[in-house]
Amino acid sequence: MNRLFLAFFILVVPLSSQASFFCSSGSSLSDISKSLDQAATIRDEYFSSNSEVILDKGKEIYTRVFNDCLSNFISSSFDKLNSKDLHRLYSYIDEIAFYTKEEAHVDLLSKILYEKARRKEYITNIAQDVYNKYIVSRNLEKASKIDSDFNVKIKSNYIYHHYDDRGLLKLKNGIFEVENITTKNDSKIIVISSPFCHFSNNFLDWIEGKKETLDTFKNKATFIIPSNSTLDKNPMKIFKKLHPWTNVGIAYKESEWPEIKNWDTPTFYFYKNGNVVDIIYGWPKKGRADELKNALENLKKH
Repeated sequence: MNRLFLAFFILVVPLSSQASFFCSSGSSLSDISKSLDQAATIRDEYFSSNSEVILDKGKEIYTRVFNDCLSNFISSSFDKLNSKDLHRLYSYIDEIAFYTKEEAHVDLLSKILYEKARRKEYITNIAQDVYNKYIVSRNLEKASKIDSDFNVKIKSNYIYHHYDDRGLLKLKNGIFEVENITTKNDSKIIVISSPFCHFSNNFLDWIEGKKETLDTFKNKATFIIPSNSTLDKNPMKIFKKLHPWTNVGIAYKESEWPEIKNWDTPTFYFYKNGNVVDIIYGWPKKGRADELKNALENLKKH
């Protein structure tokens, strides 16, 4: 089967509706390795064949790899795997978890961590990695357990406050604090953005030369940085230094935003009374000024 056609087939037909494709002949470590190579090819060819593509299908593709190839490992014991194969398995699941950020996948990494600790193998870097991934999924209880058991070196400093709607991590006096954010009242613009994203910076450079549009964003927009592994302060510091007018924070839990299907940066979600009324994907070099103008006008009408 032509690989480009294969990429089209996998990405156009919903993965959940397809018969088993990855690891169709079994789920040995070799099968998993080949399937991960295949998944990378599909993802890369999807991007190369769509020059203006914005939606990254990585999560969907790698979730499928996990379901086809690794689901049987969830309830299995690792004591029959030698140390080399156990580490190979960890690296494969680690690659999948990078794209999926699913807690169940991190739980499997944690299971391997404890098995390696039982064998008295070197686990310092792995413990840190699992801790970081639990921070990504915002399971702070499990992250604390890893820290308690293995004393990770790099810890995330945060203060948790109860919130009613959705949590947003704001940096205050060098410590992250959880604040409430709502989209239920009046009109709101949520911009999924990152200081390390070239296209996000394209937009910010553009809007800072458009006073009227800038004023609208100052009043209505919240810039949200997708969840990151260590609650690193640098993205927030850079963002605020370069663009002090922005109201910016890090998503506490992406799962609290079920209507946001795409966390690629930048993506613009326009809300009216809690409902998404428009979405703009990306900000290429030529910009999307007309789309933005229409979305802002549409926001006034609702």
